[in-house]
Amino acid sequence: MKKTFLLASLLLWFCHFNQISAQDNGASLDSGSLKEQFKYLVDKSNDYQDYKVIRKTLLTKMQIHITDSLTQQAEMQVRLQNTIEQQSSEINNLQQELTTTQDSLTKVTEEKNSMALLGVATEKNTYRFVMWGLVGLLTALVLIFLLRFRNSSIASKQAKENLEDVEEEFADYKKRSLEREQKLRRQLQDEINKQRGVN
Repeated sequence: MKKTFLLASLLLWFCHFNQISAQDNGASLDSGSLKEQFKYLVDKSNDYQDYKVIRKTLLTKMQIHITDSLTQQAEMQVRLQNTIEQQSSEINNLQQELTTTQDSLTKVTEEKNSMALLGVATEKNTYRFVMWGLVGLLTALVLIFLLRFRNSSIASKQAKENLEDVEEEFADYKKRSLEREQKLRRQLQDEINKQRGVN
């Protein structure tokens, strides 16, 4: 009976040890955050005076988890650093593109607001002022020439009329002079004929 009791006790102790080992090697150390795993480790450790006694297997497993976490954190940091550098490079490229685009926009705006006048770029307002000034000047010159032409036309028409009047007067004068001359010749001829007849 003692053997059976001893065997049963041993079997119970072995089952209890396997259950503790299964819990120690089980999900609690394999899952959860490091803080939860550390709490589990402290809870499962034995007390000895003011110290905690931790099984080597649990401590080794916890060390592996911490090392894995640190490795993951380092990899994550490297990935984040690479992402930061990539995004910083993209930001620099975008800023350069933005600067180039703004310069192009400024140039296009200046070109849009200016026009070439005799090969010189001038602002649209100056161009408009010059063009309308030229149009106004040409219009004024055309009006002046039209007025002068009209005045000249009137003067030449009047001169023609005066010339015609003078020509008429001259023709009348010529005609009268011719008639007077003919009259004088007749008188002279009559006198000559009288003088001959007297002699």
